[in-house]
Amino acid sequence: MIMRTAAWKADCCRLILAGLVLLVTGVASASTMPLDSVDTWEQPGTAGWGVQSGQGIVTNTGGVLSIELPAEGVPSGGSLTLERSIGTGVLVTNIAFRFRAVRVKPSRVWLRLRADSGAVWYVPLSVSAVGEWATVGMPVAYEQGWTLGAERPEAQFSSDMERLVSVEFCVLRHGDTDAQTYEIDNLHFEGVRLGYDADWDMDGMADGWEDEHGLDPYSAADALEDPDADGMPNYQEWFAGTRPHDRTSLLSLDIGVSLTPGDIEGQSAGGARGVPVLWWPSVSGRTYRLWRSTNLFNGFSPLASGIEASPDRNRFRDDSATGTGPYFYRLEVE
Repeated sequence: MIMRTAAWKADCCRLILAGLVLLVTGVASASTMPLDSVDTWEQPGTAGWGVQSGQGIVTNTGGVLSIELPAEGVPSGGSLTLERSIGTGVLVTNIAFRFRAVRVKPSRVWLRLRADSGAVWYVPLSVSAVGEWATVGMPVAYEQGWTLGAERPEAQFSSDMERLVSVEFCVLRHGDTDAQTYEIDNLHFEGVRLGYDADWDMDGMADGWEDEHGLDPYSAADALEDPDADGMPNYQEWFAGTRPHDRTSLLSLDIGVSLTPGDIEGQSAGGARGVPVLWWPSVSGRTYRLWRSTNLFNGFSPLASGIEASPDRNRFRDDSATGTGPYFYRLEVE
């Protein structure tokens, strides 16, 4: 749940705006977009790669992804598997990268793709001479020998490739007991993002929306950026359906008073009791929910839900607010 807070008080009715809650789903589209993403390690961190199983560590060493296997007392024939999650709604068609064995060649290396079905498809990789970078290009195609082991059901391969959750490297260490280091660089993913709501970088924002608004669908870092300095970071703009480069486009909640009778909007005069009237900018395709409280220590209760957008501005009159207040309101995008 994402919270923004604000405060406003109308002395005549003692109305206070307590905050805004944004909860929303995206808008689907049937369009497809190319996938062209490269993992490099020029910046600190491992770009989402980590150890899944085995003995060893994965670090960013000198601008490359370094796989370090510790020294052993006796040869174990152990392995290390590292993984990187894959965003939703994508079809990877090719994986290319550079690989180097620093001191000794590993016994075996496999490239693996894990689907949400639990199936793990893999292919063995050949390793060049020690100390030399090898460039590897591996099409994600059944004809390349991807296998589950004893079986290779082609129909399952096609289905699983549309629902990948991670890509993995499994390194089987060399037979000696010394520490071993292997390196990966320039890991290039090519393919297709399957529709507007694909989310390769897993930042919660639809790739189609990021493309439309000049954001980076391959980097999750921009989710927390606020290019228009309106107080709403990009991921909140996405949830609310507002524009991330327009500081006048944001979710806000205004409160006024409707005098009774007559339904005259605006501040009440002369201390007359008015009915709270709420306004907020609305966006097509969104529905809204209002919550109300008379005591913040007691929390909020539902006031109205399923309020359809009436662009560009919604209005809600709270006729049930018959007391003297104070009244606190929350606005939620459903």
